[in-house]
Amino acid sequence: MAFRDVFPWTYASWRFLCLRSTRGVLVATTSLFALRVICFRIESALFHWRVHSTLKRIAGIKLDETSERELLRLVPSLSLEPVEQQVLDSPVRRYSWVDGDVENGFLIKLVTNRHGEPIDRLLSAIGHRFHRFGVTALIQNGKVVKIGYFLWLDDTQYHHTYQGIGVDVAQYSRAGWDAVRDKNTISYDDLAPYVEGVASNAP
Repeated sequence: MAFRDVFPWTYASWRFLCLRSTRGVLVATTSLFALRVICFRIESALFHWRVHSTLKRIAGIKLDETSERELLRLVPSLSLEPVEQQVLDSPVRRYSWVDGDVENGFLIKLVTNRHGEPIDRLLSAIGHRFHRFGVTALIQNGKVVKIGYFLWLDDTQYHHTYQGIGVDVAQYSRAGWDAVRDKNTISYDDLAPYVEGVASNAP
């Protein structure tokens, strides 16, 4: 008895897979999938490079010494966003810049709809990680008095857009702390014993 008579569905499936058009669709689909995975890896590498490069430049900023012009030279991305003034006609200016794919983009729209969790799991399986990195700086009388940054990464554990691993770091000089004093109930002197301590291998 012929194979196609014994296993008709298997034979029909095999014949379908052997069609040139079917092979073309399969090759194209596989290629697009592989390309998407590679693109996610490249995106992660570029984001890592931007974060590392920016933090190296931030390390060169000295509070109460670095000028506004030097700040924008060290972190040129800050000049891309509108400057915020804390109070109208105040000598205090605030720069802020955010790099990430959580606020806008096609992928975030996919995973924030009501059926987004399976899509998020699929994206995670092929290597995508939602991410945010931001830098803020406070300028008073032309000098940097506060510099800070935050980094947030999707940890793929709960597959929720706003859950992940994050770190938030800020450095204030006395002038920078006093500039936002209305938001704080702790004085700079209260913080000084903690903020002035440095690791043993720090400069």
